[in-house]
Amino acid sequence: MDFLNSIFGFLGSPLVSMGVQALSGAAQYKQASKADAVSARAANTEAAILEADAAVASRQELRMADDAQHKQTMAYLKSGVNLTGSPLLLMEETRRKGIENAKNVTDSASRKAGLIRQTGSVKRASLVNTALDTVGGMQQTYLQDQLLQKQLK
Repeated sequence: MDFLNSIFGFLGSPLVSMGVQALSGAAQYKQASKADAVSARAANTEAAILEADAAVASRQELRMADDAQHKQTMAYLKSGVNLTGSPLLLMEETRRKGIENAKNVTDSASRKAGLIRQTGSVKRASLVNTALDTVGGMQQTYLQDQLLQKQLK
């Protein structure tokens, strides 16, 4: 009977409780690290998809500008207008606007992709914070045990 009391007394000791808290803190950190890695991979994938879609949209903007410039050229030539001066400037402006639109699409997607990557790579798993939480819990266990010991005397 004394043997069982000593075993149960040891299992209820603050050292065992603090050891369990330390193991729990390590497990929490490991799980949070895994979750962070998954989150970062998902954010990188989402950002890559956004950038790929923007590249397609950018090429479409350039194609539309080329088509508009081609239609302008054909319309001027059909009507007998010489392609110098104002008509040429208008066609160049159409092309320049298409390039600008394509660049805006790409730049906007790059900024959004950067934000997505940053958000996905925010490290919630902090070894320092997990350790501090664990040590705080262990300290609380120790203080409670000391208080209990004083009350039992």
